[in-house]
Amino acid sequence: MPIYLEALMVGQNNQVGNWAVVGVQFNQLGLPLGQPQPPPFSYRSSSNPPKLGIHLLWTVPSALRHGQTQANGAVDFPLLPNRWLVTRTFIAEPGAVPSLTVWVLESDYLGSTPNGTHVYPDPTGGSQTYYIGRRFDLASWNGTTTTYSGEPFLRAMGPGDATYVAIYDNMTNVLAFHDDMQNASVGWYSYSVCGWYSTPADDQLFGKTESSPDGFTTEQEWQEIMTHLQWTVGSEADQNAAEQDWQAWLQQHPITGGPPLTDAQKNLPAQSLCHGFIYKLDWQGFNQFYPINAILQGEHPPAVAIGANGPEAMAAWLADAIDAPDAEDLLLAFQEDMVFDYASNQRTFETKSHAARFGSTSAGDRWVVYQEQTTEPSNGEIPSGATSVPLDQTTTDALTRLNTTQATLNQDREMLASLKWSLYAAYWKLANYPLPQGPILLPLIQKEINRLTPLVNSYNSKVTQGSQQVDQQAQALRELLAPLKLKLNTQNQPRFEQRQDPVILLAGTNQDTKFAPPGVYDDEDTLFTRFTGQTLSALTINYSGDGITVNETLSADDFTDITWPTGVQIPKEIHDFWFETFLLDTNSALLLAQRNFQKAGVTPTPTQLNDLTAQIQRQQTLLWNQDATRLVDVRTISETAGFKGVPPFNAAVAAWTPPWAPIYMDWEIEWHPSATTPQDMLNQWSLGEVDFEWNGTQVTAKDETYSGRAILNGQIALGLQEKLYDFLDSNPNLSDLPISVQEKLREMAETLGQFDVVTQAMSGLIEELIMRLQQMNKLSPDDLGNMAQLLADAENFLPAAGSSLFFPLHAGHLRVTRIEVVDAFGQILRGSQLSNNLQPIRSKSFITPGETNTRYIQLTPRVTQDLRFDFRLVQFDDDTIPTNSSDLTSPISGWVIPNHINHSLTVFDPWGNNLGEVITIDAGNSDRDQETGLRWDAVPGSNTPLGAAPNFGSQLQHLNSFVNGLLLRGAQGSDALSCLLDVIDASLWKVDPLGQPMQGNLAILLGRPLAVVRARITLEVDGTPATNQAWENTSKQITDGFTEVSLPLRIGDIGLSGNGVMGYFLDNDYSQFYPYHGYTPKLAVPRRTLADRRLPESQMLAQIAQQLDSNNDNAEAASDPYIVSNPQLHLPPDGTTTHDLTLLVDPRGSIPVISGYLPVQYLTLSPGPVTLALNNMFVTFRAGPVLLNSTEIQLPLPAAIKGDWTWVERSGVTTWRESDPLTSSTSSAQLPSTRPNVNEGWLKLSGALGLQKP
Repeated sequence: MPIYLEALMVGQNNQVGNWAVVGVQFNQLGLPLGQPQPPPFSYRSSSNPPKLGIHLLWTVPSALRHGQTQANGAVDFPLLPNRWLVTRTFIAEPGAVPSLTVWVLESDYLGSTPNGTHVYPDPTGGSQTYYIGRRFDLASWNGTTTTYSGEPFLRAMGPGDATYVAIYDNMTNVLAFHDDMQNASVGWYSYSVCGWYSTPADDQLFGKTESSPDGFTTEQEWQEIMTHLQWTVGSEADQNAAEQDWQAWLQQHPITGGPPLTDAQKNLPAQSLCHGFIYKLDWQGFNQFYPINAILQGEHPPAVAIGANGPEAMAAWLADAIDAPDAEDLLLAFQEDMVFDYASNQRTFETKSHAARFGSTSAGDRWVVYQEQTTEPSNGEIPSGATSVPLDQTTTDALTRLNTTQATLNQDREMLASLKWSLYAAYWKLANYPLPQGPILLPLIQKEINRLTPLVNSYNSKVTQGSQQVDQQAQALRELLAPLKLKLNTQNQPRFEQRQDPVILLAGTNQDTKFAPPGVYDDEDTLFTRFTGQTLSALTINYSGDGITVNETLSADDFTDITWPTGVQIPKEIHDFWFETFLLDTNSALLLAQRNFQKAGVTPTPTQLNDLTAQIQRQQTLLWNQDATRLVDVRTISETAGFKGVPPFNAAVAAWTPPWAPIYMDWEIEWHPSATTPQDMLNQWSLGEVDFEWNGTQVTAKDETYSGRAILNGQIALGLQEKLYDFLDSNPNLSDLPISVQEKLREMAETLGQFDVVTQAMSGLIEELIMRLQQMNKLSPDDLGNMAQLLADAENFLPAAGSSLFFPLHAGHLRVTRIEVVDAFGQILRGSQLSNNLQPIRSKSFITPGETNTRYIQLTPRVTQDLRFDFRLVQFDDDTIPTNSSDLTSPISGWVIPNHINHSLTVFDPWGNNLGEVITIDAGNSDRDQETGLRWDAVPGSNTPLGAAPNFGSQLQHLNSFVNGLLLRGAQGSDALSCLLDVIDASLWKVDPLGQPMQGNLAILLGRPLAVVRARITLEVDGTPATNQAWENTSKQITDGFTEVSLPLRIGDIGLSGNGVMGYFLDNDYSQFYPYHGYTPKLAVPRRTLADRRLPESQMLAQIAQQLDSNNDNAEAASDPYIVSNPQLHLPPDGTTTHDLTLLVDPRGSIPVISGYLPVQYLTLSPGPVTLALNNMFVTFRAGPVLLNSTEIQLPLPAAIKGDWTWVERSGVTTWRESDPLTSSTSSAQLPSTRPNVNEGWLKLSGALGLQKP
């Protein structure tokens, strides 16, 4: 099993200068103000530089470093090999026989300080301190095992630290080794490392499971293990050969003892032996400066970019790298799968980009009912359209109760998590308070603990009881649904959102590829492995020169003068590995040449010896020749090079080069807030189309400096490059893009291949604004008392008690002042690009406007704590019931349709029944309808007196209030109806593309049906509001009043594709209408001009063009108080303030909420109630006087309109008559057989608005 081995050589001159502190100090856990993880920009003292000598560090295969997520959400990492042999090979001079020195590492040793190496916390979670890892000389090791009696614990994920096993200072005598080189002679050295599991059943290849405690039992099971681990021995033929090699080796090395093997394990390996080899280390003593990696010499410093997330930073850097600023949006659009339409759908692109700047956390669940399918969705998602189901009242009430209980449980869980952290923070303060301030702080801390403890216990009980109630109610509802063939499941509620930490990109850092899984940096998606018996065991050397020919094969029998170490309880294969490393070590080439001539009985000349030595070195390195291995199988190359056996994977063998293994990025920023209080934070900001825009010119003074250490990530660039090439090479629609766009995409893909690019967020920056620190911490059970178990899952943050700056609502600008890249050995990458003069490439969203502000990065206003809109549709006749899957909880209070013929607004109840219309009262001016008043006319066929006020009943109170509000405004002289029709008409150009346009000529007669929809909106933080965590503010619940700051938002935006909102009425006030964002009175010009009876039709188009070109809005529409000119509303994030909304919504579109401080959120109407209402609708058109035949009514009817036309008229004072469906009159003049009558009435159109029948 190949591993990656690297070595750092340190002489006295290498010790000079800064080395970063990288090791975890677990002995700091539990100490007052202890800091186990080193802070950023922390350096070794001059008295404690890296030790002289050679430092080895190895990286185990990817499969042993990647965990599997379990059903409970925990990530389970495999155990690592816990025994290692480190072999040093020394060659005093070319041609000398190598001498070997061997050490044994007991990696999982846990014991006392004299034997162990590094402090390690108790794996069981207890308070006992251990020391991990110890070493032995091979001769003194008797095969002892650790005295620790607990479960195996050594894994890739260290306690609380994802990089633990990657750092040299953590891993000495575990997965690293220090050779102090004391008494070591100068000369050439090489090192090999081999590791195994002391307990065979712990080996991942063994395949132990609960169902198979003895490991795999069939070849198929073994193949499944290999596939899971991404390991391979090659083709089927290669495996057959490997099995034969194993059996041949077994005959020569019989195995005795050990656990019994299954039949499959006798033929296939159940144990793995990790191995790595590094050679050509030229040790010249302590008084040297050993070479360092070229990247550390500062000649080519990396480029730096910053963005709101990784894709933004990447796009900004690439656009700069190819000198094409417009390519930034192109690359972002490509990553958001909008490359074909981002230019034409700019607002959607902006909203997607804006949403990607947030991270989200769960806000709980809600229950939905959906139609049972014959097969479950493969992705586990609820089927689309599942939220519209006809249920009876009993089942509806049960679903409503269940969702009410679930909503309470969601809130209780949020509160419990928040209170747990607050209580944990209080206990941490109790264990870490500054002793001199004890008399002042202790009472405050204890007061906070006393306040929080009963609350935590109470909410814990509520969550337990609430969970039981939800389970019981869900089961009862399932029983009601079963006969109906309906199913019940949960969906996520809209999640809490928080600004992501800014991301820094570094291009050109020479990142290390050793941490990547197979296939990331090469074409091999599996790791090549070998069976025992396949190591290189001989080298055939064929030499011709100066009249001689030598063809000999050298094996271990030809080197009996090499003393091979011996020891107990070490793998039998180790001698094979040692000889393989000897054959591959180019420092052995001269000795191999000498033995070759000696075996052939030839005495060579110095020239012949030198020539053969060079030839052997070419044979040794041919295996790793990249040009050759790209064309020919490595086994073929091995045979060509004269080796017998299967060569190891190339990562396991390397000539020494100065190591550079970047792990961390240390960052430091200056923070320049827009204000010092939440109340003033938005003063220089205004809500733009999607996010806030800065109106200032001068960046405020620095208020604080923040810093952090983050783990570098190189995956985003690799994934993007692969996606780009795949798109350019195989997308069938590529030709739809302009050639220039294709060329830019290809240039960006090629540029990515020229740099190694790493990115990482400034982890913890945003949380630190509310005084929460991402830092390893541990309070012992003794510290937590009887709350220990309950607080075991509290959030892993510490209170920043030593700070005084608190920004629960933040906006402003930051400046990056320092960046350092730190590697696994503590080496530091600096350079002119990473100094105090740093001016990173900024993504568009981060650019602070102003020529003098080029070094600043803007952070638009955000609530720092996790935040969300509780934006919910509510039952039309009961605002306390959120809409759910039942059609009976529909939010639709009614419907309206603009009537273009009557210049009126037809009103329907929620089920599509026509109630009447709001009509304009004609003032009698023959030139123009002045529209000085409005009247309600009940639907033809009702007994309502003419002109009576509408009375729809208490169930339809909001629809009634909407109509009364129009009528009242009309009575007050307002042009309310015309203004409302202006808003609706101006939206059609944007909404109609969403669905089928109205069929035929119907659009000439009517507008689209609009639903009158009830909704409520609240703005809430996750749990309790953030409080100032300073020592002196403990227990005071200081929030700086941020939950009282009203934040702007908009509902409806004509610029958003899919917007269905015409506008809304706020808090049951129907005297003012808030139109969608983007509406201006100028948009009323076309409709009003077409309605102007004074204008000849031939002049209307010119009149419209003239008014649209003018700088003045339509004066009549602009002055009417019915339309709110600035349709913004405001909400504080207090979780209680709620706005009631009555919206006019085109059901084909969505209901968007735009705030800037949250991603755009959408609601949509369920299809069931919409379809029912549209199918029921009919409209009437006032007509008359007309001549009608008393026996058969024929009238000229509009063509290309589906549905049925009838004639409706009064037959008496309280009675009505409706004809049979009408037939359209023809163009031929005919004399009627009976005397026609002069009639007045209504043309009624039914069935034109619902779904068309197939």
